[in-house]
Amino acid sequence: MKFKQSEVMKTINHHYINGQFVQSKGKELLDLINPSNKMVIGQLTLGNEEDARDAIKAAKEAFKSWSKTSIEERSMYLQRLSDAILARMEEHLEVMMEEYGGRPIGVAKFSVQGAANAYLAAKSLLGEIEFFKDFSGATVTQKPLGVAALITPWNQDIFGMSIKIAPAIAAGCTVVIKPSELSGLQTQVFMECIDAAKLPAGVINICERSRHCGGE
Repeated sequence: MKFKQSEVMKTINHHYINGQFVQSKGKELLDLINPSNKMVIGQLTLGNEEDARDAIKAAKEAFKSWSKTSIEERSMYLQRLSDAILARMEEHLEVMMEEYGGRPIGVAKFSVQGAANAYLAAKSLLGEIEFFKDFSGATVTQKPLGVAALITPWNQDIFGMSIKIAPAIAAGCTVVIKPSELSGLQTQVFMECIDAAKLPAGVINICERSRHCGGE
């Protein structure tokens, strides 16, 4: 089936890896369709295995230092992420309506607010979790394990990513995210929020729309 192109169509050909927007090494193109009117509203370049490996490599390298950050440092970045998302509320709502073909505005706002709140909830929990516990003279230490691989669905893009990212980075892990390739416009605004929060390079990597998230 051939879809009619919207007058204003956005093109996305990059991923967010190691704290930067980087050109996709993949070449496969995908049209984004507004399901309510069948209009092509965007086109994106799908990532390939090499893009995924770059994201994993960046996350592994960043883990070396991120895993050693203090609770205070991680709390600061969680707050920044929440603030960055709320600062772009109207844009989140706009692209959400486009890619979902409409959605009750209350539900859309709840999704964005819920995404921002996920980081605040993780920040709050950091003040409650006991990372060091004494048992009969021995000390048990809870430590981050490494890189978290996260996959999220089309119908909960920003919320789905945030509820997985927040606890992972709060625990001291770094992440590689594979969001749905059908949520490309929403993911683009979200990536810009991540960049605005200015986390250390490699802590959050988005190999967006890659169908090959295998790797090391």
